[in-house]
Amino acid sequence: MVSEPAPLSTGAAPTPSAYWIWPLRLSAAQRRQIALWSAAGAPWTAGFRWIGLAAAASVLPLLLAYPFGWSGHRFVSALLLFTIFVSLVRADRQREGFALVLVAYACHSATAILLTWLDAAGAAPLFADGAAYWEKNERWIRTGIDPEYQVANWLPAHLQQLLGMSIYGFTSLGLIPLAQGIYEIDLMNFYVGRLLAVSRNPFVALFVGWHFWAILRGVAYTRIVFEVSSLSLSRMTGIELSTRPRRRRRWLVGLACLGLDGLGKLLALEPVRLLLYANLLS
Repeated sequence: MVSEPAPLSTGAAPTPSAYWIWPLRLSAAQRRQIALWSAAGAPWTAGFRWIGLAAAASVLPLLLAYPFGWSGHRFVSALLLFTIFVSLVRADRQREGFALVLVAYACHSATAILLTWLDAAGAAPLFADGAAYWEKNERWIRTGIDPEYQVANWLPAHLQQLLGMSIYGFTSLGLIPLAQGIYEIDLMNFYVGRLLAVSRNPFVALFVGWHFWAILRGVAYTRIVFEVSSLSLSRMTGIELSTRPRRRRRWLVGLACLGLDGLGKLLALEPVRLLLYANLLS
């Protein structure tokens, strides 16, 4: 395996002030404070410590919210992940940054699906809009009808999501996309948890029900949100945090995965639906 280039130095002095978002320009003192704050989570990212922290930050708020049916757990998880994420962005540790989000979302998803499978009524309040999403997808599996899966509808929606994730990722250093990402995957988690309860083969329900194109979209946004957060933090601090080739590569991989997401829906939507339909108990 080819080793990743060493991160750029994070101790460089800020360059002369430039605009962060026009017409907002930060003072030298503000830039130094942000530079110090953004590196504050570095001790938590040493070695592989971030893996355990990612799992805990994504699962514990959900488990604590379960008895109360509180859907705000996603904001708590996003805040807990935020300091670690920004520290990885600050050090340009992109692989760990991508993996942080994927580990957190995978652990959260496993917990959310299990809760839904075992106690759908109790889990429903945890996942805003999850019940409606399940009903819509169950109808699609049984009838093949879902306006959301028509190209004229999902293509503009995906372009809007790309624009939103890019803007909110830049202005919040990734915090808003982290919270929104948990909301998005919880729609799928509740749907898959309910699907498990009405399917013959749980493995088909799980691995086909969690649509592969949604996974590709998640992978795409790990790259894009990391990149726009890095660019934003670089402009805020005046420190060049990454290189042009690495920035360009993150965009290319992210946009390629979004393209594959759309292609997957175009080519595999009906075969996936038929597999799920044949696996239903009734």
